Amino acid sequence: MRTAILSAALSLCATASIAQTCGATPAAYEMLALQFGESRIWMGQTDGGILTEVWGNPDTGTWTWLVTGDGRTCLVSQGVGYSNGAAL
Repeated sequence: MRTAILSAALSLCATASIAQTCGATPAAYEMLALQFGESRIWMGQTDGGILTEVWGNPDTGTWTWLVTGDGRTCLVSQGVGYSNGAAL
């Protein structure tokens, strides 16, 4: 269900023969914050300028991994089981 909602907000594209859900960065951020209550919990940037982010909601345990480059944000993976450092 979560993937379906995120997919509806973002358009599909293929990268390295792996289909990913990609779209405008503001739309991705808004969807994660408003519909899933997630916020950015980690970010890093490659030497080539690719931004990698993990968003999460410690109350529900949902998390989302995003990669942004060339003005587009792509959903890499998502799941449940996020913890903000507390033992699982």
